[in-house]
Amino acid sequence: YHSIAPDYFNNKNTMKTTAASKRSKKHKKKGAIPLVKHASASSLAKKKQVEANEANSGGLSRSRRRKRSRKIGGDKHNNLFSSTKESLEVISQFHTLNKRLEQNERDTTLSETDRQKIAQEIQNEQKALGGLDRYQKASIYGAKSSKFVCADWVVPLLKAKQKKGQQLRILDVGAIDHQYEKYKSWLDAVPIDLHGGQHDSVLPVDFFDYAHEYCTGTDLYNSHQNLKKNESTASPKTSTSTTTKPFDAIVLSLVLNFQGDPRKRGDMLCLAADLRLLADHGMLFVALPSASLENSRYCDLKRFIEVVTNPLFGLELLEQKISAKLVLLAFQKTISSKQTQCYNATQKTFDYGDHEMKRLPAKPGTKRNNFAVILKSSHNRT
Repeated sequence: YHSIAPDYFNNKNTMKTTAASKRSKKHKKKGAIPLVKHASASSLAKKKQVEANEANSGGLSRSRRRKRSRKIGGDKHNNLFSSTKESLEVISQFHTLNKRLEQNERDTTLSETDRQKIAQEIQNEQKALGGLDRYQKASIYGAKSSKFVCADWVVPLLKAKQKKGQQLRILDVGAIDHQYEKYKSWLDAVPIDLHGGQHDSVLPVDFFDYAHEYCTGTDLYNSHQNLKKNESTASPKTSTSTTTKPFDAIVLSLVLNFQGDPRKRGDMLCLAADLRLLADHGMLFVALPSASLENSRYCDLKRFIEVVTNPLFGLELLEQKISAKLVLLAFQKTISSKQTQCYNATQKTFDYGDHEMKRLPAKPGTKRNNFAVILKSSHNRT
């Protein structure tokens, strides 16, 4: 017995080892996943399948791809710029080219042929940047990145002065989009922009043209809206509204700095303060980049406020907010309708009389900008 027992037990262990080896090989052939702590073979198999699917689809599952797609594609303007810095560079370059166009237009040393040639070259540079469309999208991108929405500043101030049940009317100059649409239950907004904006309701018109027509009794925005309605109906109406009731508020948000001619900046403020456009006790909102005033060679905040509150305009400063990037100024009309009109709509001229205002003496520094606001009568311009 003792002689055969070791052989018996040795053979039995060998049989067990052989059987275990065969089972192991069988599992390996099927691609089974070994168990790990706190996981089952089925859960690991599912995880492996998900990883394989993600590898085949660029590293993201279908649900994660949808979320990422919504995040990236949710704002079409975001896809155009890699950073806020890039969008600001587009804005700055476009402003510089626009100022060159203004300077070229005023250059009396050029022949008409040379002026047109230079203007075409500058316009080609603007097109190479992406044109006005890309500039507007850069402005929207920059505003969203900085989290500044002009309406968030304007609306509370208007709401505070609104009488119960009163419908207010606002002119939004340089409106890239329609920021005031969601307040339409009590705020009738007229958005205009030089070449139209990124919203269908924005009227493509120059502020000077719009203001001139308004002073003569025609609201181009109402005419434009009526024309759109007529085009969409089978029997269009022939009459258009020419109501030109003064606005309760006018907004110039990042508009003055876009205008390249300092005299036209003054003219814009003159028209915005005109009682044919701005109602008595109406409000004028002005937003400017801080750098326009802080880094200007010829202007500063104090001087800018002096220009806007000169006796001809009849405005007083109500509120000012200053940040590293923006200067926000709110003014209110204070005098009666007997105010002298600086703008002659018949002759299309401006007359500031004894209240002409020049730019300040140049400040030292080579890296300053040339932003300034000048009040100069049309007959004194060369």
